[in-house]
Amino acid sequence: ELGARFFPNLWQGMWTLLFHGCFLDGLCLLADMAFKEHALYGLLLLAFIAIVPLTIMNLLVGVLVEVVGIVAAAEQESTTLRLITENLHEALVALDVNRNQMISQLEFKELMRMPEVVTIFNDADIDVLALVRDPDVIFAGDEEMTFKEFLDEVLLLRGSNQATVKDIVQLKKQLLKELRMGGKMTFTAEAP
Repeated sequence: ELGARFFPNLWQGMWTLLFHGCFLDGLCLLADMAFKEHALYGLLLLAFIAIVPLTIMNLLVGVLVEVVGIVAAAEQESTTLRLITENLHEALVALDVNRNQMISQLEFKELMRMPEVVTIFNDADIDVLALVRDPDVIFAGDEEMTFKEFLDEVLLLRGSNQATVKDIVQLKKQLLKELRMGGKMTFTAEAP
């Protein structure tokens, strides 16, 4: 009688377990019929009713923990970027002797001699040696750039950033520019 009424086929059985077992709609009738049919059926139904809410609760807790982790990482990244930007901007303003809100390659070299700036770059996972060796990584052949452009370029050079298609396109443009300017490019390999 239980099987014919609540479990005549797979889909009807799933429907019964969902509404009667999970949502507890009309559970008394189902439980009464299950125990009358056979005590094992009733115990299996009770086990199902005990396990399903715990499983759903664990699933929701897992999703919640993942969301909190993502939000925390985004917040930490935002705070880190804000601190880097503020500290570098202060150093740039202090170095800007002509007060034009631009940084020249000469001012950049002076900036890189400041221990607190090197510390900021290292904390931000920016390769200081690569910047000192080749300022064109930031300046791209220009003599000077605005503070905002400089800060944006520096933040793009963080080691934690992932390479994007835009980065590859910029690399291609820079390589083509270098090849057109003289065809002589020197690459140095560093030992790990």
